[in-house]
Amino acid sequence: MGELEKHAGLWNNQSKFLKIGMSGDPLIIFDSTEYGQNDSIIISPLSEFMSTSLSVNKHILEYGFIGSIKSIPRNSTNSLIIYYSSDGINHLMEQWGILMQKVFNRTNKYRLNDLTINYLGYYTDNGAYYYYNTEPQMNYEQTIIKIK
Repeated sequence: MGELEKHAGLWNNQSKFLKIGMSGDPLIIFDSTEYGQNDSIIISPLSEFMSTSLSVNKHILEYGFIGSIKSIPRNSTNSLIIYYSSDGINHLMEQWGILMQKVFNRTNKYRLNDLTINYLGYYTDNGAYYYYNTEPQMNYEQTIIKIK
């Protein structure tokens, strides 16, 4: 989620963009126990999603407007949310998502009707298996029809 490679680098070149596992927002911190994950915290933007940065500088978490922004209009704000759950990561993500939907007055209407979520599909863009890789003696259309 969010802008992955923009960070506070122009303001402080000692900053390192957080790249542990998947990069970007939100940040999830959890306690891994013998029986799975219990305590977990999510830190994510609550506003200005596409201009918010997360970086680490000498073990300090830096969060705010991205450093590549040349100017910020007067009275601009940037807020974040820290959400805790003692019931594991799945519960944390579900409850955080419900809260974010309430804050922004959103529903699942569009997600539930999204073709890419509800039906099996094949990616054929750069990096996908069938990118420049058709079945022998077939073009792209014939390959996808054969797969189906």
